[in-house]
Amino acid sequence: MRTLDDELTLREKQRREYFENPKYRKWSDVVDKCWDDEDSDENDYQEFRDDILFTHYIANGPVEYGESTTVIDLLEVGHTLPIDWISFYAYFDERFNDPENTLREEFEYRCNGTGTRGDSSELKYLLEEYREKLVPPYDII
Repeated sequence: MRTLDDELTLREKQRREYFENPKYRKWSDVVDKCWDDEDSDENDYQEFRDDILFTHYIANGPVEYGESTTVIDLLEVGHTLPIDWISFYAYFDERFNDPENTLREEFEYRCNGTGTRGDSSELKYLLEEYREKLVPPYDII
């Protein structure tokens, strides 16, 4: 396992790689809406847990706790959002499948904006539930 500092450094590198394509929604644009002014000097690419990145990125801003289904509603029409779903899933797949990931438990956290779905609101379940709908299939020739 990596140290927490090493994990956060790697997470920052991965997020810059996967979430800064100028043709799509960028994490740097979303995260500016998520900080209070006094917190704006925090490292935007390290600080947010993966479940929080998931919800905030999809919603294009902060998602509050509660019974709102904002994120589910957006996932249902995800193909209309300016999100590079291939890169989105590549990031989460890389994080989830990394046996050295010190923060892997974040995939078991329940996501905000998913209503009262119980365990099915955990990040790992939401990713799998919507994968086929959001990532276009491709043929291997």
